[in-house]
Amino acid sequence: MNASRFISHGVFDEPRFVEAIGLAVRCLDNLHDIQDHASPEVAARCIESRKIGLSVMGFADALLLMGIRYATQEALDFAARIMTLVKATARSTSEALAQTRGSCSPTLLRPGEPLRRNASLMAIAANGTLSLLANVTGGIEPLFSYVIRQTVEGRIIDQMQPTLRRLLAEQGLSDGDIAAITTELVQGTVPADILLIPATIRHSMVRAHDLDPGDHIRTQALFQSYIDGGISKTINLPSSSTVHDIADAILSARASGCVGVSLYRDGSIIGQPSQMATTPQSLEEE
Repeated sequence: MNASRFISHGVFDEPRFVEAIGLAVRCLDNLHDIQDHASPEVAARCIESRKIGLSVMGFADALLLMGIRYATQEALDFAARIMTLVKATARSTSEALAQTRGSCSPTLLRPGEPLRRNASLMAIAANGTLSLLANVTGGIEPLFSYVIRQTVEGRIIDQMQPTLRRLLAEQGLSDGDIAAITTELVQGTVPADILLIPATIRHSMVRAHDLDPGDHIRTQALFQSYIDGGISKTINLPSSSTVHDIADAILSARASGCVGVSLYRDGSIIGQPSQMATTPQSLEEE
């Protein structure tokens, strides 16, 4: 579910979101009946459980469109709101399908649970490819960078993050204004010092590396409380992080109820896929 598509003029459209969840559950359930499996044994297991994995992507984009800063209490409250809707609607839809189409194996459900069509309903995946197609952030990740750097036919092109660009355009900024903002961001100017950016947008602009591990973990733990499986979410650490910093993050995630945790220390791999666009001088210094 692309959360950003349910924000209109800064307001979350809850009825449309709930309607889409019901359609998504039916769509994912139908896939079990049309897909090809590797073997009859795999097919039998899939039909027995009919597991699906429903959740959101573009969470950070939705926050940006609503003027909410990632990892604040307001952001966590919004996460709880949408996940409560996803969990309740997905369960009620699956229970209704069990009455008309049949249920998954009752042995896969907890004792006392109502019969439902699908043994598992929710997951949070990375959505890497899908989020690229939708021009939004993957899963529940924060914005990685305000400016995306791409190499096309040997030329380096800096492109503003799509949702941020859209938001600035909706505020009446011209292409020239947006190009000027892009240049300042690439040069390292912080949003708070770029007066061309409206104050409400500056307030909500935050990147993965602007957050401390605790911000990442609190967000992941909130989402974790709504699903049984693990969550694909990266805790981005600066290149200066020590073994002690990494150990603290892992232990904190465990204490917060996270099933698993992924950490990445910036610069661990030469030529890492995701890099913040910076000036050539900054790249040389790195």
